[in-house]
Amino acid sequence: MGTLLGPGGTAHAADLVATEWRYGANNYRPLDVVLARGEGATVWDVEGRRYLDCLAAYSAVNQGHCHPKILAAMVEQAGRLTLTSRALRPCWSSFAPSLARSGRC
Repeated sequence: MGTLLGPGGTAHAADLVATEWRYGANNYRPLDVVLARGEGATVWDVEGRRYLDCLAAYSAVNQGHCHPKILAAMVEQAGRLTLTSRALRPCWSSFAPSLARSGRC
């Protein structure tokens, strides 16, 4: 599957920011940096500039971007059930007690 993002692509950060501003939920004003990919603590924007990701998605990716073990678990899970509405209950509660006991939540 191809992408419009990245060096030599057809999309530029300013165009993507404008489109997001027009169609997105403007609940806060993010920086005008449009990220195309990430690896570990490094991210690249659509113009090819490299950044050290010190924000870590507000701690949601403090393990780094594209960690191989996490990617494998995501692919495995997506093969069973990708996403549910909050109106339904996924079976995450089966591992919640052990996660809470581990002190990793």
